[in-house]
Amino acid sequence: MAIVTSVNLIRLLDWHLLDFPYCDDSGSHFCWVSSSMWVLTQANILWCVCLGFSIRQHIVVQQSLSRHFVPA
Repeated sequence: MAIVTSVNLIRLLDWHLLDFPYCDDSGSHFCWVSSSMWVLTQANILWCVCLGFSIRQHIVVQQSLSRHFVPA
C-alpha cells in the first residue's frame, strides 16, 4: 500500500516547481494529494507498529534461548 501511494505521489508531483498541485475547496473534485499522503502516513505507522512487535518477539525468543545456554 505504501509503495502504491508513494508512486502516486511521485506521479502527482510537479517536477518544475517541486511541489504538489493545489487542492480546490469547491468540493467538485477529489483531492488525490491529501488522500495519498494520509494513506502513506497510515501505512508507515502500521509498518512501524508491526516492526516493533516483530522486534519484541525476537527479543523474547532470544532471551528464552539464552537462558537455556547459560553456563553453570
